[in-house]
This record gives sequence, C-alpha cells and structure tokens, in this order.
Amino acid sequence: MSTKNESKQILKESMLFWSLLKANEIRYTDLLSFLIQELEYNPFIQGLPKLCKTDYNTHREYLKTDLWIVKKDGEKNKGKPYILIENKLKSIPYDDQLKKYSKKFVKEYFSYFKRELKESMKNKGMTYFMKNKLPLEEIEEFKKSCMKELKFIVLLPYENTVPSKTVKVSINDIEKDNTYEILCKWEYQSYGSLGDKILPILDKAQIKKTSYMYKYFNDFANVLCAYKDVKYADVIPEASAMINEVMTPSTIFKNLELEILYDKIMASHLAGLLKDSLGKPDFQSIAPEDLNSECDGYIAIHHTYTTSALFEVGKKLGNELFYLIQYQAGQLRKGLVVKTKGFKESDKFKKFIEAKWDKDFSDQELTIKKETAKKFDKRYHWFETGEKKEYIWYLTIYKIIHKDVKDDLTVEKLVDIMARHIKEDIF
Repeated sequence: MSTKNESKQILKESMLFWSLLKANEIRYTDLLSFLIQELEYNPFIQGLPKLCKTDYNTHREYLKTDLWIVKKDGEKNKGKPYILIENKLKSIPYDDQLKKYSKKFVKEYFSYFKRELKESMKNKGMTYFMKNKLPLEEIEEFKKSCMKELKFIVLLPYENTVPSKTVKVSINDIEKDNTYEILCKWEYQSYGSLGDKILPILDKAQIKKTSYMYKYFNDFANVLCAYKDVKYADVIPEASAMINEVMTPSTIFKNLELEILYDKIMASHLAGLLKDSLGKPDFQSIAPEDLNSECDGYIAIHHTYTTSALFEVGKKLGNELFYLIQYQAGQLRKGLVVKTKGFKESDKFKKFIEAKWDKDFSDQELTIKKETAKKFDKRYHWFETGEKKEYIWYLTIYKIIHKDVKDDLTVEKLVDIMARHIKEDIF
C-alpha cells in the first residue's frame, strides 16, 4: 500500500476489520496470539524465527497484561517468560504503566530462575537453604539473565518518535532487602511494521493462498498495514494546541473512519497530561467513585471510552462523597457523587450544594452560566452485595463550569484548570 486512498479501501473492504477489529484493542491482541500459535512464527524478532508449539506457548490477559510468549517449562508451570507484549491501540503507554507491567514479568522470571537454581544445586549435591531469598552471589547472574532473556514490546497504531523506552524495576519490590535494579528496555513497534512482518510469515508457513486461514491472516496483516498512514503528530498534540481542535478527529482518522479510536487516544493522552500536572507518581485507571473508604483525600485520574470520550479527575472525601472535575464533548463540569439512603436525603444534599455552588468562582473564566444548560443531574443505582440485596443510592450533582469551552482555551490551560480545581477546598 502506497497511498492513503489504498489504506482506506483496504479497511473499507475488510470484513475482519468491520466485524471484529476496528477500535477493539482486545481483538487485535487475540488475533495476534492466535496467529503465533497457528503459524508458529515470531513476528516480533528480526529474522522471524520459528516458535514450535512443542516449545512455546502464549498467554492472554495473564496478570492483567496483554500477551505473553513463554518457553514451556513443565506442565505445572506457566513457562519461562520470553516476550511481553502490551498493545496500546487506544491509549498512551505511560512510564508508570510500563514499570508495573515490567515488574510482573520480571517477578515471574525470578520464580523461574529460582526453580532452575534449586534444581541445578540439587543435581550438584548441594542444598538450597533459602526458601524465598536468592543467594547474593546469584543476584548479578539474575540481572544479566534478565537483560539477555527478556524482551518487552509496546504495540502502537503509529510510528513512535523514539525506538524504545527503558524503565527500572527494583529487585526489592520482588524480594526484600535487595537494592539491585533491573533495566527493562521496551521496544516500540508500530501496527504497520507488524503487518509487514506477518505477510512473509504466511509464505514461510507454506499455507495455501486459496485456504481460509491464508485469507484470514492476510486480511489481518493488511489491516495492520493500513495504520502506516497514522503519524505521531496525528495523536500527540502540542500543549499549546486549542482544545476544540484537539478533540476534533484529524483528517487521517476521518479518512480511515476511525473517529471513535481518535476519541479514545485523546482521552488517554489528556488524562496523562493531567497526571503530570498534579505530580502524581502513579496513573490511576480506576474510576474515582471506585476508591475505597480508606482512600480519603486520594486523587484518581480516569478516562472512559464512551461515544464521546470523557476524562476526569476525582478526589475521595470520606466514605460518602466523591468530588469530580470532568471534561467531555466541549463541556467542563465539576460534580459531587453523594452516597445517600434515598430521595429525601438526596434532596437535602442537592439544596446544600446548590446554595454553595451558586456563588461565582474566583477564576473569571469560570463564572457559571445559570440558564445555559441543565445544572443538576440525578442518577440512582442499586447494587447486590453477596446474598443480601443492599440498595445504595447515589446522587450525582453537576455544575457546568463551561458549557462550550472557549475557542482560545489550550490543552495546557484546560489541564491546569482541572488540576487547580481538584485541589480546592469545596466546603
């Protein structure tokens, strides 16, 4: 494929794309795992080495990561970690996420390394005394082995501006009283380059071109290749860019009919900028209202993949109250989610908050437009806990900060407003 029109035509005619893939990140990873298992080739390593089923296996969604390729290590074990693949079709790979994924992979390899060491010592007539702690003389060997044996790959729908990212994992996180660090190098690979590698694998695997299997994987490879037209600048805007422009899908996403994917990527990107603005060490992917009662004062950042992408920051205020700042579809809101026992108690909260929030904000650009939109929304939910039905009422009260975000509001300014307001004392 050499032109954008050809890419658009490929996606338009692909039944696989429209029926299964499109903006569904999980399905891309499922197909990739299926391809590796069926064709027995590794599309992530130069030279496309063979991966025989008798020696290798793949694991999906293991330890809340996307895809593992492991070398088989007995029936009772998950295998020797080999390659960890994180598919980031609809979100941005942040450093703290990569570190979290790395730690899980290194920890699993650590368990494998200890099993091998124990078996080796046993064969030499030696006794492995330490049940949990790795002997100090083996730490350096473990570090070297990690660097040599483990591979980390991030899949992106665009070509990244840098080829790789290195994060550090402390062995102390895996085994106490060890201060050594493991360097985990994540290699960025694009959908387009992956598609280019899959096409020759089909020939290597000697699949008949008339077979269903060939057409299936050939279609998958061509869909991946269509993403070559998506560039880094199409998904990562400048901080000085106007928010209204940023939240409008770029031409390439419109041409490929991937507007919904654009919304998802932007929500993730803006949530990451908000996290950096707040100086948060960890990116929280949970919804603020899901924070438990022990998280009083804790701030969480969240983005959702709805029809119109939403990103928000929330703060837990005791067991009954959640404070939110949200941006969605050109509208900036602040809100409270209140846990109550019913309508009467909800109305009391509503009147109290209405009186407090009818006052103008100190920021001139944030004065409330009282009649421009429906000011308050009520949403009630009930939940079943265990065998006993427990009805919990939630009243969500929103105040419109901006009904239509100003044309001169930049990405940087929007993030700053959200960061400042989540820090405020609302009572």
